[in-house]
Amino acid sequence: MWKLLKTNLVIEKSSKKNIFAFIFIALFIFGLALYMENEDVGNLAAQKTSEQQNVLSALSQYPDMDASPNGDSSEIYKNLNEQQRLIALQRIAANLNKPDLFADSAIDLSNAREKAFLDADYGDVAEFLPTYNENKLETIFYERLISLDIPIFTDNLTYYQFLIFLFGILGSVWFIFCSLLYLWNND
Repeated sequence: MWKLLKTNLVIEKSSKKNIFAFIFIALFIFGLALYMENEDVGNLAAQKTSEQQNVLSALSQYPDMDASPNGDSSEIYKNLNEQQRLIALQRIAANLNKPDLFADSAIDLSNAREKAFLDADYGDVAEFLPTYNENKLETIFYERLISLDIPIFTDNLTYYQFLIFLFGILGSVWFIFCSLLYLWNND
């Protein structure tokens, strides 16, 4: 059997079509890794920076007030300040590679957002914050990670992050290919 495999390998590696396919796949994988590294795909600190910008935009809707528990500010303002604190804590946890702290603060952030949904003034800042369903999914995700003791990868170019991104791209291309094939066969 090994002799047959060696013979097939010698035959297949001499084919120009197979050499071209191998080079194309290698360049695609290498280009995808470079893209992920340059665009910070899966980088938790970069994602939290954009979330923090959204909360800061929501906070800009209000004048500067005292956000302490005994302060004269509204409850939504206090909640947004708490969200800003928790997002900053998540960024620190991502930069210091502390996945447990990141997951715990993510659950606290989801709980704070859930309290914001109940506030009467939530409609004023709803466009800057995630929807109720997105928040609930994030809560379930991080609770499940903690219960299963699965680590959170803070580096954007790990093997698992790369596979998730690769299968996402291949799945998108496959969906488009199948859709076009379906349309072509049914015309």
